[in-house]
Amino acid sequence: MNHIVSYSFYAASISISITVWLAITRNKKTFLHKVLRSLQAMLCGWVACNLVFAAWMGLCPTPGGWRTLSSWLDEFKFIGLCTGLVIGIAWLTIFLPIDLYVSDDSKLRRPNTAALFGFFVSFSIVAFFFLFGLLSNWEEVRQRSVVDLIPHLDSKALTYILGTCMTGTVAGYIRGYMDRRSF
Repeated sequence: MNHIVSYSFYAASISISITVWLAITRNKKTFLHKVLRSLQAMLCGWVACNLVFAAWMGLCPTPGGWRTLSSWLDEFKFIGLCTGLVIGIAWLTIFLPIDLYVSDDSKLRRPNTAALFGFFVSFSIVAFFFLFGLLSNWEEVRQRSVVDLIPHLDSKALTYILGTCMTGTVAGYIRGYMDRRSF
């Protein structure tokens, strides 16, 4: 697990370096303008992700019964903080560098295309972690088939998949929409 954290730190450092380099070399609009627009779009994606978690928390009872409002709010604040950290890292390492690299007149700036691209990028991240989990349990995968292991996924995995894909889709759409209309 420590290797994953250190590799993530190195990947974030490299991504931030590339981001600064792209900002210096491709400056059609100001760097701050693009950073703020991509941050606004990613915040909209974060809200959409948290709405998925809130809906899931509201629909699923706990083993002890339904949640009280105060316990629900405590859990939601914790989830909001955790998703905020993860989405902040994703913004710095993925969304911002892509936003700085893609030219302003690219077809990827169209809202529907950007939303589809955001969905596929976020889904590929989830698929990567799923495959990493399968490879870490390779002995169990060899004894069974992969199809037999899919039902053993916790129902919470669906929430993470939906939340991640919702974040990428909404952030891509909003960022593409911002170019078509001034906010």
